[in-house]
Amino acid sequence: MGMMKIATHFRIKITGAFLLCAVLMTGIMFGQNDQTSWWSEDGTEEPDTTGNLFQKGINLYNTEKYFDALTIFQKISIIPASSNRFMSATQMMLIKTYFRLGESDISIVLGKDFEKRFPDSNYLDDVRFTLAEIDLSREKTDDAIIKLLDVLKISDDPVLIAKTKQTIDPTLDIFISTEALKTLRDSTTDNFQKNFLTLKLAEKYHAGGNNKFAKQEMDSMSGIAGNIVLVQQFNETEKYLKSRQNDQYYIGVILPLSGSRAEVGSQVLRGVRFALNQFRQTNGKKISAIVLDNQSDMAQSIRQVQFLAKNPRVLAIFGPISSENAIAIAVVANQSRIPMITPTATASRLTSMGPYIFQANLDFENMGGFLGKYAWEVSRVQNIATLSPADEFGKEITDAFCKSIDESGGKILTQQWYSGEPDVLKSQLLSMRQIGKEIKRERLADKIRSIEPQLMRLTRAQGGWRTDITLITKRFDQYEFYTPDTIYYLTPKEALISTGLMASSEFEIPDRDSIQYPIDVIDGILLPSQPGDTKLIVPQMNYYNVNSQLFGSGNWYDQNFLKNNREFAARLKFISDYYLDIESKTYKTFVAQYTKLIGSAPNRFDLYGYDTMTTLLGGMKGNELSRESVKTYLAHMPVYNGISRKISFQGNRPRVNSCAFILGFENDVVRPVAFIENGNIVPVKKN
Repeated sequence: MGMMKIATHFRIKITGAFLLCAVLMTGIMFGQNDQTSWWSEDGTEEPDTTGNLFQKGINLYNTEKYFDALTIFQKISIIPASSNRFMSATQMMLIKTYFRLGESDISIVLGKDFEKRFPDSNYLDDVRFTLAEIDLSREKTDDAIIKLLDVLKISDDPVLIAKTKQTIDPTLDIFISTEALKTLRDSTTDNFQKNFLTLKLAEKYHAGGNNKFAKQEMDSMSGIAGNIVLVQQFNETEKYLKSRQNDQYYIGVILPLSGSRAEVGSQVLRGVRFALNQFRQTNGKKISAIVLDNQSDMAQSIRQVQFLAKNPRVLAIFGPISSENAIAIAVVANQSRIPMITPTATASRLTSMGPYIFQANLDFENMGGFLGKYAWEVSRVQNIATLSPADEFGKEITDAFCKSIDESGGKILTQQWYSGEPDVLKSQLLSMRQIGKEIKRERLADKIRSIEPQLMRLTRAQGGWRTDITLITKRFDQYEFYTPDTIYYLTPKEALISTGLMASSEFEIPDRDSIQYPIDVIDGILLPSQPGDTKLIVPQMNYYNVNSQLFGSGNWYDQNFLKNNREFAARLKFISDYYLDIESKTYKTFVAQYTKLIGSAPNRFDLYGYDTMTTLLGGMKGNELSRESVKTYLAHMPVYNGISRKISFQGNRPRVNSCAFILGFENDVVRPVAFIENGNIVPVKKN
């Protein structure tokens, strides 16, 4: 095998290293152990420029910045071998990086070249594992199995061996029939491969109720002493043969693990891994995940859910992450009567595909509707304006928000839209200003009319304003003030100011607009902004001096940005399906456990994966498991209070999450000002 991999200097954490199929088992530590460390091929540390550059590439790969990592590894690969101690390690990383970027054909070419150029390399097992992943993605199951068996045979890396086992076990269990497995076993002349496949064949027979054949296969075993992998597998198989038949169940996980959205898919998968590991430790059930890489492709997603639905031991589908792919596979999942839960899709029409489809994220309709309900019931807005992106996201949230306000008795003053980036909002904000001025004029006229009777009563006889005024009358658009020797003629404005019934400032509504004049009569403005919009909207709102309560989407959830715009943030309330109380003991304990097992602290998408998978696993604690039992549990479960989100499907619309947070910015911290549980507003009580 060559030089052993030593845990020191260069470290690479292979994240999301599952393509078509990986089963997540208990007893396997993923975190600090899930790292491969890099030295040069001759075993010496490499402190020079090449080593530093290689480390930079590793760091970029670890953070899923695959395009940047590729550039680094390409630079290293053209350094002459005579002065490049990282040649084979770099070639191996190129194979992995191209694979993550969805360029499998290039990975295959490089992989075959690697096997010829570096037959004794320490990284040959890693390369063959990646090539096996590619075979699985192309449904070349037999080829993948042979490569995975080769990895088990030659590798001395316990982490890679564990990963290979995680991949090959469900592949043989789910993706290959008993007869096909027997044929594959009989066709190989390699003793390691033959023995391993014989053990898995015994498990197949047991799962099918044929214990006699299972025993025959076990009795035929020979020559495994001294091989750690085969001895371990023999013990696992013996234990399995003593268990109930078919007590191994799976959750199909469909995520993009290569291509343009590989970063998000890998992060969600980390949370899934932690949730499954935690569940198996506390419940003891053999629930594992079959992880499929849909490469963000709709057709691929449909093929994958069709395959998973055929196996009755697959109890549910987790994923995908995009609304487009989720809508595509929801039709198949519902027809196949297999529950499907997506952690991040937001399309409002998704759950209309049928009773087996569940949406853990807030969809746009609930997002806008709940925010409108909060604006009316808690913030007490009476009239609103909207400033929204003219896309599906903006239109659906705005329509639902306005519908909620309208049905409650509020008034929609204006709906303003923008396309693309909101870098120039002059016309939209000037329109709001004009409407604000009109409201002020209407309110001024209403106030004058309401005060007029009081003005007419200000006479001496009533002990009023001036003792020398004997009578006040109105003629046309002027007031007549009578004294014993003089009649004064005053405009309504002059009359009300001179009598002290109104202040002069109340009449200061400029005919010609000036942005120095504040507009503060629009009760609320909806800003369902996209993530990149916020930094462009705030300075323009400040410049055009429209001072209203503000209501936004979760894209305003950026504590540092809000700190830099405190005055604006003080008027803002926004809805989010996600909130972290980073100071809580519960969160700190969770992060410590997560980091220890996974190897890095969780981010937002890690937590989406964790909370959604934990919700799904809540339906798998009973003794009799089935797709129907999982579906029934999800439809009627109590509110799940997770690390980052609340989830319930019993709200205003079936199977759509009806829980959320209304967040505000107070004392330089984002905090909930209200909870939404099953569509009901629960204001947070202030201490």
